[in-house]
Amino acid sequence: MTALAAPPLPAELDALLRRMRLPYMRNAAPDVLATARAQRWEPAEVLRVLLAEEVTGRDAATRRMRRKSAAFPSGKTFSSWRSEESSIPEATQNALITLEWIGRAENLVIAGPSGTGKSHFAEAVAHAAIEKDLRVAWFTLESLTAAIAKAKADGSVARTVARICRSDLIVVDLCRHRNYADGAPNIAGARSRRQFSHRHSLVSCRTNLGPEACPGVVVTGCRGTRGSCRWGGSGPAWR
Repeated sequence: MTALAAPPLPAELDALLRRMRLPYMRNAAPDVLATARAQRWEPAEVLRVLLAEEVTGRDAATRRMRRKSAAFPSGKTFSSWRSEESSIPEATQNALITLEWIGRAENLVIAGPSGTGKSHFAEAVAHAAIEKDLRVAWFTLESLTAAIAKAKADGSVARTVARICRSDLIVVDLCRHRNYADGAPNIAGARSRRQFSHRHSLVSCRTNLGPEACPGVVVTGCRGTRGSCRWGGSGPAWR
């Protein structure tokens, strides 16, 4: 037997919810009100459920918007991460997955040969951060260089850096030795680098580099046979 559809909202109420820009409450209201009538809910309970629907919908929409804005390269998350195959010790992985280090504005540096899962782990961390309602900015070092160079050309460096710094987590992927040799990490200038200090966490994924190539990050954590992971410290990853 097919359940009867809930009656639509009165036109006046529907118009009010549209004008108040409460789309998730408006979509849920017919079913919620029908249930409330059948189960004799208190008015306060009806209001609570409707507001909860709106909050849940807005939170989900915000996460979708932040994922789209971050423009992650592949959509990899921890659901496809094989922790047992990583050279990062499981205890270290578990500590990083809590994301508590982001709240402390600590940095994470992942280094090792190609194919060891550096970008996968960084992207999974970034997705997890968005799920916890944090803002994430994703760059390769080359795209960050290009963004700052463009801002220099039109005199908008301060605005560009301020926009990046609204993020709680800044990821710079594919940082290779030649990038550092070319001086790309210094593109933002001293003032911009100070803006990254002590307020934002940085994930830097690098190939065939030791921790000495990333001054300003306190090296703690682990070293693996196929790659290495370091995190800690509130200083910026480029100086």
